[in-house]
Amino acid sequence: MSETQFFNAIGIETQSFDVIFITNQPTIPMQVGGMLQDEGYCWEKISVKTFIDHIDQLGVIGTAVLDTTEIDSSQKESLFQGIEKLERSGIATILLNDHIEFPFGEFSLATCLRSASMDELLAR
Repeated sequence: MSETQFFNAIGIETQSFDVIFITNQPTIPMQVGGMLQDEGYCWEKISVKTFIDHIDQLGVIGTAVLDTTEIDSSQKESLFQGIEKLERSGIATILLNDHIEFPFGEFSLATCLRSASMDELLAR
């Protein structure tokens, strides 16, 4: 089930996460998941829809990593609004690639990694 056991079986009793990995992919790359685990980060993978629908209930987040591949164009505006909420809360967003033509000029805490090593991802 996950997505933090679907927000603790929708009682939405969330926890703190060092990293949330937002993607429409069924899994995150094993190398990324392994690196986060090896570094001792508390992390969770969530879908773009879950992020959009439940951003106010996600709990404490250190950094959001957004996989921009396979994002539906109908989700784009809501996704930007979600990232704007993170920004207002002082939470950085790392975009992997930029398949959504992200308006970087509007955000000071968002960065894009078009091709990066695991070390660079970890540093950010």
